[in-house]
Amino acid sequence: MSNVADEAALPEKSFIFYIDVFSYCNLRCPSCLVGARYGALGEWPRGLMSPGLLRRILDKALRECRIEAVGLYNWTEPLLHPEIPALVRAIKSRGLVCSLSSNLNVLREPEALLAEHPDYLRISISGFTQEIYARGHREGDIERVKHNMRRLAAARDTVQSNTHIEVYYHRYADNAHELPLMQDFAASLGFAFASTL
Repeated sequence: MSNVADEAALPEKSFIFYIDVFSYCNLRCPSCLVGARYGALGEWPRGLMSPGLLRRILDKALRECRIEAVGLYNWTEPLLHPEIPALVRAIKSRGLVCSLSSNLNVLREPEALLAEHPDYLRISISGFTQEIYARGHREGDIERVKHNMRRLAAARDTVQSNTHIEVYYHRYADNAHELPLMQDFAASLGFAFASTL
């Protein structure tokens, strides 16, 4: 669906929108500007974007510019949003590419999420064991993440989703030795794998 009245009048340049739909993150990653800024969760500003507001933003943007893709993330954790499938639906129903990035410590209703067919879902990881993972993803639980990765793979197969799921390994000097372990685990689930150099 397109709300563009006159596509010829739009600028040739297209844009990628990154929209934080939830106001905070559940982790305190030291390399993240947001995670390093705030202390306890009680100190975070509270708020979440409604599907209706997202639809209005997208419709306005479609009238004014060309949109290449919409990422429902930037500095916060989108899967904490209780209506994340509806937000994905708002993007996909407008014929737009939808991407997500998550630490995957929380995964509610993976079948409902993947049934909306987001185009891309990145899982952000920095280790295979808890000791190493917790250095880069402070307050995260790698065993919960691995459990949620298995649930995500099962949901993908159940709903026959075409979502490209990628495990992105944040490689540092102190965690590089665990990269092959996570790469093998990702491959066993049929996920793509990428890493920083």
